Amino acid sequence: GHGPRFLVVEDKVWEFVQRGKMKVFDDLEDSHRIFMEAQPVFFVGTAPLSSTGHINVSPKGLRGTFVVGPAPEGSPFKCTFSYLDVGGSGLETVAHLRENGRIVIMFMETRVGSPPKILRLHGHGEWVEAGEPTFSRRFDQFPREAQEMFPAEKVRNIVVVQVERVADSCGYGVPQWSNVEDRTIFPERYAAVSPEQIWENRSKYSKTSLDGNPTLRRYDPRNLALRLVPHGRWADVAGGMALGVVTSCLAMFFLTKGRLVAPSSSA
Repeated sequence: GHGPRFLVVEDKVWEFVQRGKMKVFDDLEDSHRIFMEAQPVFFVGTAPLSSTGHINVSPKGLRGTFVVGPAPEGSPFKCTFSYLDVGGSGLETVAHLRENGRIVIMFMETRVGSPPKILRLHGHGEWVEAGEPTFSRRFDQFPREAQEMFPAEKVRNIVVVQVERVADSCGYGVPQWSNVEDRTIFPERYAAVSPEQIWENRSKYSKTSLDGNPTLRRYDPRNLALRLVPHGRWADVAGGMALGVVTSCLAMFFLTKGRLVAPSSSA
């Protein structure tokens, strides 16, 4: 019932089982991509630099909320892994990325009857917020269904990982379970509240991390413009700001020139 593509993955995974040890790959292979797309959940791990800081591991589900693309041309990275951060009770991931950029993504095989496997993607992460110049391009890479379910103006941010290391491991201790379905809480909440309401609620608990470190740039006092810019309107706002700056400079120039010329003209 899974078709040939699933069998290809099965062959690759059983090859790993017979190998019986971890392998580091030169690149993210097609079999890895198929394996990742088949999993109902993945995990995101980050940590602060402080030895007393709180390490964080976040589970992520909801199909269609991650994409894998090519690495930037000429870079040493294996690929680019991005996911929609649709919300949560904290914002540790962004706080840690803001401090040091370290991140690991982990997928694991849990389907009943499938051979065990764990896949880890280590890399350097950053995040992009609604209103920032590259947000629209990043957001448009996600499936249309995910875009409709999680509108851009309500998405908390997009986490973008430049993957430096791709490795698998056994997964022998991971249990098997049957996934029933994705929870509908997030989609229902997104549909029920306005962007203003959802951001007001987030501002109550996600401005800082557990260790008191800053999170989103929109919460920085100097970023009032970013907080007010709707999705897709950054270019308009930036253009207006640039026009305002140019106009002010020209006005200052002519006023200054007038003051400098005035004495000689009246002599």
